[in-house]
Amino acid sequence: MPQVTQISPNDPPTLRSTNKFKLLFIILFKLTILLILITLIAVMLVTLILQAILFLLNTHPSKPEFFITRAHVDRLNLTRPSTLHSSINLTIRSYNPNGYEIYYDEIFVHASYKGQKITTQVQIPPFYQDDHEKINSKCAYLVGHEQIVGYDQVESDLRAGKLELNFEISGKLRWSRGSLKSRFNVNCVAIMPFGTSYVKGPFNCSTTL
Repeated sequence: MPQVTQISPNDPPTLRSTNKFKLLFIILFKLTILLILITLIAVMLVTLILQAILFLLNTHPSKPEFFITRAHVDRLNLTRPSTLHSSINLTIRSYNPNGYEIYYDEIFVHASYKGQKITTQVQIPPFYQDDHEKINSKCAYLVGHEQIVGYDQVESDLRAGKLELNFEISGKLRWSRGSLKSRFNVNCVAIMPFGTSYVKGPFNCSTTL
């Protein structure tokens, strides 16, 4: 770094001017170095923040969404003493809101009434959902024979000619980024008439991981 010569009143004007120029040069040089350091630090901080955001997005992906678009009811009857028979064919759609793939390793579906399972549990074959084909459709045929329910629970539903069912979907999934795995549970609520019918959705579904 250039040496600064002390300015004396007895120095010639040319020497004093040269020393002032050197001092100004040193100040500008230090300010330039300081600005460069501040810029580098700011760039590093912005880079770290962006990397942290990307990390959070990759390790905390959005949960998938499920919809039941229609239900073909072949049979939904209640016989005394409080025995429920059901045959329901569901069309289920899953939506991937992320920009990367989801693998569904296990997925099960059953119907319940007032917290009581009324059909056997059906397994849907594992499938893969990429980031381009964001919606997949699957079918599940649910059957329940001679499922005992409390007659006092369904008495008002019998008078109304319909009842509220819960279609429950559960299983295991994993995301292609971050090697994350999770169990998921989906609850879909639908008002179903007794007898034979075709009910068009989408039904109200909520997903938890």
